[in-house]
Amino acid sequence: MQLFFLVLLIFFESLALANEFNSYVEKASDRKSGMNIRWNSLLRAAEIASETASEDQIRQIIKFVNSNEWYMRNAALISLVKINPQRALTQAKKLLNDKALVVRSAAVEVVAQNLTPEHKKVLASELHKSYNFNKKSSLWIRKQIIEKLSLAAGIQDRDIFIKNLFDTDNDVSQISAKTLEKITGQVVNEVKYVEKWRAIVKQNNWL
Repeated sequence: MQLFFLVLLIFFESLALANEFNSYVEKASDRKSGMNIRWNSLLRAAEIASETASEDQIRQIIKFVNSNEWYMRNAALISLVKINPQRALTQAKKLLNDKALVVRSAAVEVVAQNLTPEHKKVLASELHKSYNFNKKSSLWIRKQIIEKLSLAAGIQDRDIFIKNLFDTDNDVSQISAKTLEKITGQVVNEVKYVEKWRAIVKQNNWL
């Protein structure tokens, strides 16, 4: 009898949580509500679903990845990280070319959590995409990307940093030089640091 009531209690608790999840998803879908309410509602729904989220709940969150509002696409990605990191990674790779810089930045953060050789190439290619520039000026996301690549860099990634050593963005070229020093073990004096590394690369025919 006690087992029966325990099972019944668990059932009703699960039902209550499911209803609460649906309620927050409805709030997140309500375009009459303000940005903060909708954004927080979706994150709250993800917290309720947690890591035991059903496939249906995951799909409901993923729908917001295609929202017209940048902040809901952003909220969807953050929510997916909470409930299913692998699905978050899949969606993040799609959002790397999102029209909103904030969303692209969030996507970089997610992809950078799993820097396989393939994902390193993906992020490295994003450094040179036109949407990560304002005319010819480098946007801050490029520094974010090169920093993430630098943290996981090994000697096998040398070509990525050689290429970006000659970048016109001082942050990108400086981080590339520091990374080359780290992965090659070749120490260079701080004076005219980037210029010296460029000379080393040319002398060794690494280009």
